[in-house]
Amino acid sequence: MEFCLKDIDMKYETTDLPLAAFLMARGCRFEGAHGFPQITFQLEAEEDPGALATEFYNDGLVKIQTFLKNQKTLRTLVKSGFGRRGY
Repeated sequence: MEFCLKDIDMKYETTDLPLAAFLMARGCRFEGAHGFPQITFQLEAEEDPGALATEFYNDGLVKIQTFLKNQKTLRTLVKSGFGRRGY
């Protein structure tokens, strides 16, 4: 299975909006939305992007209100072309 996370200089990008909302709900640091479809995160050294993606695709648990709020926020940021770091 190919995951939607890729490692670029200790930052992780995804094109999957629900996965990005899940990562934010898990506490991963949002780095920026650089236009559709690129969303970047900074993960801690002990966080494995493959394991996080597997958890997401296997119905990992997060608070639904947080997940939905994050998804709405990310959709707005991506549509607006917002690219500020450290959200």
